[in-house]
Amino acid sequence: MRPPISVVAAVLLFAASAGAAPAPDTARADALFREGRTLMDKGELAAACPKLEESFRIAPRLGTMLNLGGCFERRGQLSRALAVYERAATMARDAGRGDRERAARELAARIEPKVAKLIVEIDPAPVDGLVVDVDGEAISLRGSLAPIDPGRRVVRARAPGKRPWSTELTAAPGATVRVTVPRLEAEEVAPAHASDPPKGEQDRLPPPPPPMIDTIPTWRTPAIAGALVVGVAGVALGTVFGLKARGKRDDSKPHCDAAGCDADGVALLDQAKGAGNVSTVSFIVGGVGLAAAVVLFFAVPAKGHAIAATGDGFRVAF
Repeated sequence: MRPPISVVAAVLLFAASAGAAPAPDTARADALFREGRTLMDKGELAAACPKLEESFRIAPRLGTMLNLGGCFERRGQLSRALAVYERAATMARDAGRGDRERAARELAARIEPKVAKLIVEIDPAPVDGLVVDVDGEAISLRGSLAPIDPGRRVVRARAPGKRPWSTELTAAPGATVRVTVPRLEAEEVAPAHASDPPKGEQDRLPPPPPPMIDTIPTWRTPAIAGALVVGVAGVALGTVFGLKARGKRDDSKPHCDAAGCDADGVALLDQAKGAGNVSTVSFIVGGVGLAAAVVLFFAVPAKGHAIAATGDGFRVAF
């Protein structure tokens, strides 16, 4: 399979320039070039193109530039590839290298029919600092035609003190599309309120009070409800086991006399004693629960206590 012309031209041009006298940072540029070429061979174009671009920035060489154009072309960034090829042709012409210029122009001519052209018109006249970009990449407003990749594109315009403007367009390969940037409207500045203190005096004003967070009601009601549940349950359980203890003692009477109790009587008395103990404990717990509910209800107000966040922690406010 015949290698692409971009690859052949890049290799030949790079080899031709390798014998030149080394310049500062040439070693780094060479290393970046080799890394970029290796990544291109692996198909990792997203990582390859930036390395080739940085290599050319450090040491501007035609071989590197043609490889960079080939990387952009393979990624589908045809407008960037065309710009690189055309710049390489200009550099070769200025250097008096007709062979290299022809190679670069052949590469540019091959993809030029696939690139769309954008005409940007400014209505009325450009404002100071106006920037127009296509998909985030700024374009020059000095030329009549700006190459763009075919497909759906977003054109944006912005300038200092102006509201940004944008529009979408769809460009076919080889087509010329026209966009008119309207007069950019001035950004709206929020008017200062009459009650606002003059600038410079704001720092002398006392800081606003910390926000108050009323947290008492979030736990007061559940706490009272819980105490009531414990109190009622304790009283109810104490009553049940108290009645059970009394019943067991009554059941033991036929089994006991002045001389003592038989085995059944002893067992019934033991059961009565155990039930009595449970009843006593339940009444104590129930009483504590009811007392706690009363204390919470009367001692802790439903509102008026709040917790405020401060710079060094929290404080309670009344």
